[in-house]
Amino acid sequence: MHEFVDDNEIVKVVLSGIVDLSDFLAIIKELEASGRHQRPRLWDLRQCDFEFDGEDVRTLADAGRAIDQDPIKIAVLTDSDFVYATTRVHTAFRSGEGVEQRVFRSYNEAMSWLRE
Repeated sequence: MHEFVDDNEIVKVVLSGIVDLSDFLAIIKELEASGRHQRPRLWDLRQCDFEFDGEDVRTLADAGRAIDQDPIKIAVLTDSDFVYATTRVHTAFRSGEGVEQRVFRSYNEAMSWLRE
């Protein structure tokens, strides 16, 4: 399950439950269709569990690359060691394309970074 929360210029994507690649791909399409993909994003993953493998992470990075044509900031918020590590791998796949993506364990730090 997911919801979008618009917070001024930042789009918060809040996920809960078990999330797999198809869920993420559907959310990315929804972000693009709504035009929200052009704004800084906070992916709040504190209430979800991943069902991913290594190839899924690469596929997800490719899907994100397809919609993020302009420079943008993306913050990922998690309190799970597994999600943190998986997101770091995802960030490495996306490096060098004009997207600034960082992983945070603190909501306030993530929001502060997005607003810089």
